Amino acid sequence: MEIYNSSDIYFYRKNLPNLDIFKIFELKQKDKYLKIENKNISCVLKNINIEIFEKTYNEFYRSLNLDFKPRKIKNKIFSLNEEEIEALMEEIIIHWMFYYTVNNLKIKIIRDDFIHSQTKWIVYNFLQKKYGKETNEILKFGSKIMRLDLKEYKLSIESTKCYMEYM
Repeated sequence: MEIYNSSDIYFYRKNLPNLDIFKIFELKQKDKYLKIENKNISCVLKNINIEIFEKTYNEFYRSLNLDFKPRKIKNKIFSLNEEEIEALMEEIIIHWMFYYTVNNLKIKIIRDDFIHSQTKWIVYNFLQKKYGKETNEILKFGSKIMRLDLKEYKLSIESTKCYMEYM
């Protein structure tokens, strides 16, 4: 798989300007912990400072290449507005930053995380909150956002649901 493909979920968009994280989040540093909050996120990262957070968040943002084009599926338009797009991007990026920091790992920005079942589940839950109960249309829209094959996306969601029901 070519990782420098603009139609892939993992594609570094170097020309995107830096996001001003101070306009996006309220940040509070206390010792080795960084509290991150806004209307969508409330999270504590450990072993990271504001400077590293800002740099890393922007690198994630440039690398996560979701496809937010509106889709017409079975005569219905599926789309996310700017606020929803920002919220979904924030949720995915902060999820992976949390994963690495809580496990005392060096933060990596890799394709495997972007196509991981956790990322698929985040997108699925986000769309389910917006559109209601699961439908094939929601699954199709989720797979398009993630630039993944519908069959792969659907199988991952079904597997995660089985796991959640078992736990």
